[in-house]
Amino acid sequence: MYGEINHRDWIRFLDSEIVDVLPDEDRSILLTLARAERPMPWKELSESVGYVGQPPKSLISRGLMIELEDGMWLHEALRSRLQMHTEKQD
Repeated sequence: MYGEINHRDWIRFLDSEIVDVLPDEDRSILLTLARAERPMPWKELSESVGYVGQPPKSLISRGLMIELEDGMWLHEALRSRLQMHTEKQD
C-alpha cells in the first residue's frame, strides 16, 4: 500500500465518490482537463466540451476543479485517476 502511487483503495474511492457519480457534462470537463498538459482558460475549456455558461460551481466548491491564474486545473490525484480512465477509453 505505502509507496504505491495509485493504490487500489484510493482508486476505488475516487471512482465511487467522484468519477462514477458526476453528471456527464461535469465528467467531460474533468476528462478534458486530465488530458491537458497545462491549465486551460475557461473559455477554451468550455468551448472544447460544448459547455455554455460559467464554470460549474459544484466542481469548484468540491475542489474537483481549481481556478488558477493560467486557467482551470485539477487536483493531481484526481488528474492521475482520470488519465487512467481515458487510457481505457482510447
